[in-house]
Amino acid sequence: MYEVLISENFKWNEFIGNLYFSRYFDNNPALFLKTEENIPIIICTVDIPEFFNEYPFGDNKLVIVKNNNENQGILESLTDAGVAENVFTISDTSQMEALEICELSESVIDLLKSCGEYYV
Repeated sequence: MYEVLISENFKWNEFIGNLYFSRYFDNNPALFLKTEENIPIIICTVDIPEFFNEYPFGDNKLVIVKNNNENQGILESLTDAGVAENVFTISDTSQMEALEICELSESVIDLLKSCGEYYV
């Protein structure tokens, strides 16, 4: 799997680890957190529905942050670290939860472009 390190010593709840950027199978952006020993802690995002790729803020910069249940507080951690900013919230009636639609920050976009990412 292709991974780009976004942040070392990323803090979320009681965990400190490394935050990575990757892609889902359909090429949409994904964020996940691993321990310093490279053990996965959480996937911070869910695969974004195709129709969001055409959203004016988008340009493949949008991610859906899972900020409930076991991921509670990850949105605040991503925002505090300057990784992503909440754009709007939608309701997922099938899962009975709110989904946080976020845009990756310009500093993250610049980092990704410097690593050869051309989809953002």
